[in-house]
Amino acid sequence: MFDSAIIDTLIWSVVLPAAFIFAFQKCIVVAHNYIKTLWVVGNPNEWVLIMNNGEMVRAAVGLRCFRGPFD
Repeated sequence: MFDSAIIDTLIWSVVLPAAFIFAFQKCIVVAHNYIKTLWVVGNPNEWVLIMNNGEMVRAAVGLRCFRGPFD
């Protein structure tokens, strides 16, 4: 039915670039969602404590900051 050259051209020029774009977009979405989890926002009437290894790193009322991945 189809010539193998046509199938090879279709795979290399359409399918692989589309798969790469899809995978790249998925990685960007996952990274964005992870970075959103690191942003901490406290209301003006609540304390926010950032602790690392049992020690307080930051504390304030209504604190807005990025926390570390292990805080």
